[in-house]
Amino acid sequence: MTKKEVKKVNFDVYNSKTKELIKKFDTLWARIFDIDNAFLLRWWEKEKLKILEIWCFSWREFEYIKNYSKKYTWIDISKDAIDYAKNKFQDWEFIIWDIEEYEFDKKFDIIFAFASLIHSDIETTKKLFEKFYKILNENWIIYISMKSSENYSEITKTDEFWTRIYYHYSLEEYKKLLWGKFEVIYQDEQNFNNQNWFTIGFRKILKK
Repeated sequence: MTKKEVKKVNFDVYNSKTKELIKKFDTLWARIFDIDNAFLLRWWEKEKLKILEIWCFSWREFEYIKNYSKKYTWIDISKDAIDYAKNKFQDWEFIIWDIEEYEFDKKFDIIFAFASLIHSDIETTKKLFEKFYKILNENWIIYISMKSSENYSEITKTDEFWTRIYYHYSLEEYKKLLWGKFEVIYQDEQNFNNQNWFTIGFRKILKK
């Protein structure tokens, strides 16, 4: 299956099953510990920090993040997911676009991508990291959570919502994708519902 075909498979699911998926995702845990860790770096000016969250979908983390910062941008490929958010929250910036294609005209201090890049293959991930480097302010951070396995692999999963395609990485493989422009500041591995995950936080390295 080509990259374009993979994207279409996943896109079709998230757009046709939005309400069902939001209901499911809302029952999952919010990554409060990771959010706290990110803001602890500059907690005294937290309200000034510019935040980007990628593929937020059910927005469960936003319920917590909004207590920290008022400068928040959401980007999601699903119009229905954005419409859901607009009905639930007001006065925030929403972008309906594919993160792989969207060109930002501003920079951010923290980027959150919780389970957002699990459909991105290794080449796409490398390109996204290049984009993140450009839009992240100096010495600031990204928090990402990913499904993990011993080796990089493409996984096709069929469940009650349809068929989706995932990419699993090992934590060590993922760290190698940072290509010397980010440094790891936090890492953790978890198991949830018999699925292994890792969370990684990394900082943009200051230019010398």
